[in-house]
Amino acid sequence: MIHKLFYIVILLGVCLCLLSCGKTTEPVPSFLGDINLDGYSYTVADAVMLVNYFLVGEKAFGNHVDSSVTASDINLNGIPHEVADVQYLVRIIIGDVAPLVSIVHSTKECVVNSQVSGSMVTVKYECPEEIGAVWLRFRIDDQMSIPIVQYDMDFKYEVAGDTLLNVLVYNFGHEVLPSGDGSIISFNTNGTAELIDAEVSNYSGVAIPVTF
Repeated sequence: MIHKLFYIVILLGVCLCLLSCGKTTEPVPSFLGDINLDGYSYTVADAVMLVNYFLVGEKAFGNHVDSSVTASDINLNGIPHEVADVQYLVRIIIGDVAPLVSIVHSTKECVVNSQVSGSMVTVKYECPEEIGAVWLRFRIDDQMSIPIVQYDMDFKYEVAGDTLLNVLVYNFGHEVLPSGDGSIISFNTNGTAELIDAEVSNYSGVAIPVTF
């Protein structure tokens, strides 16, 4: 009888392993989306803090950088604080989509480049998808005018240390940059402005690879 019970226990263990050992999905952090760690996830305040990250870096997260970074992987693609996380968080807040849905990077690609005409710098794009949000970083060496954003998009910008210009273009609604080609922003400068980094998200909150 004891031997039979022993074999039953072994068989149950094997069955449980077959059911669970092959699974690779990691548990979702309980505070995912609570970027400002106030106990409430996916709020406007969380969006403000994440937007500020793209302007001033990790100091936007105050004294809880590690926790805020972990909480910022809104689209669950394994990469925290991307511009795609901003887009997905906005969509959650406005009621477009439910949270905790894992998505992956797009297989498509966007081209982003800056063009100079006199003192005017214009950032243009070519993309097969509608763009929901884009982050741009420039190296500048002189004063610049307030950027002008195209279409009906929202934007924020910050000059860091007099040499870096960060620009975040997004929309707290349903506006997008249309697929195809077009302009994102333009501004005047007395010096040079070199585009050194960029991130792009489609409307769904999926990161799109960028060349520039």
